[in-house]
Amino acid sequence: LLNIFWFNKLFQIFSMMDAGHDRRVDVNEFMQGMASLGLRLSPAEAQAEFAKMDSNHGGQVLFVEFCAWVRNRVNPDHNPSFDADIYSGEHC
Repeated sequence: LLNIFWFNKLFQIFSMMDAGHDRRVDVNEFMQGMASLGLRLSPAEAQAEFAKMDSNHGGQVLFVEFCAWVRNRVNPDHNPSFDADIYSGEHC
């Protein structure tokens, strides 16, 4: 149940950031969303963090990419193979 709680919480945060309501977040939405959460990032810091999420460099991230980024921030020693399907997009 705890995982469901955190998944839901992350979805609420992602949805709040998604100003365009297209289930994608661009770097500007990310910066505004982080600021509204009290996480003040400089434009360079926001760009760098966004680039870590945007694995295909398309300029937008999906919820699954956001979840993988949060997990990596919380637990940087995680096993990267757990995220292989997210980064490849094969099973999403």
